Amino acid sequence: MAFALESLWRWAHRKRRILRLLILVAIASLFVDGYLVERSFAHLMLLHPVLLVALLGALTLTWAPDE
Repeated sequence: MAFALESLWRWAHRKRRILRLLILVAIASLFVDGYLVERSFAHLMLLHPVLLVALLGALTLTWAPDE
């Protein structure tokens, strides 16, 4: 398990510019979906915070100064 996490970490840092862009697009689409498309209160209050926390965690993993 530790090896898998370490190799995922290395891969994420090699591809971090692309990953940052994809994660930011996903966060923006999450807000668009939550406020414009899906008008369900339960969907907005239960699913969206979980997805947002996961995306922000992924963004934190790739956030390092570029070389």
